[in-house]
Amino acid sequence: MRTSVLLLAASLSFSVSAQTPDDLIRCSVASDSTERLKCFDGLASKEQARRDEAAKKDLSAPKSTGDWRVQIDQSPIDDSKTVVLVSKTKDTIPGRFKEVSSPSLVLRCLRNTTSAYINFDGHHMADIQGYGKITFRVDKNKAFSRNTDVSTDNKALGFWSGGTAIPFIKQLLGGETLLIQATPFSESPITFTIDISGIDEAVKPLRETCGW
Repeated sequence: MRTSVLLLAASLSFSVSAQTPDDLIRCSVASDSTERLKCFDGLASKEQARRDEAAKKDLSAPKSTGDWRVQIDQSPIDDSKTVVLVSKTKDTIPGRFKEVSSPSLVLRCLRNTTSAYINFDGHHMADIQGYGKITFRVDKNKAFSRNTDVSTDNKALGFWSGGTAIPFIKQLLGGETLLIQATPFSESPITFTIDISGIDEAVKPLRETCGW
């Protein structure tokens, strides 16, 4: 019995981090072996309760959406929701008519249609003669290229239907950074990175609204 009590005390001295040395000493000097066991058992129960409470706090803590700016609007006509997520590059990119530009990745659910596109902040974009081809790389994963379509104002390239946008967005899930290389019309290629950390949490209202 004495050996069992000593082993239990040694174990508790390492695992019961919430207890003070006085608590452990108080249990170890108890004259009756049964009382010692009850004392140590009480300390273990307190420690388990502390850990359970800490776990609950971790689960209830809000998860980070990183640098994503999330905007949700509701139509006054039919109450349908529009969800827009935007994350801008922090890189310094040469601009077309200004000193620098700040391209951004936009994910959107509009009228139950998911789209994903890159706004090139002033660069003139096109999808003819191969200009719509963009190379992407998520973290250190293998790079991949996709053909995109240009927006009507020639400011963005992207995937404008759920059939192309949703698979692309799913490739980003779990990622931290997205490298993008594209070529504005009659210009040199530009390369920049966008922080996509927190995308799994940020994209939840979009997925819920567009039903995927």
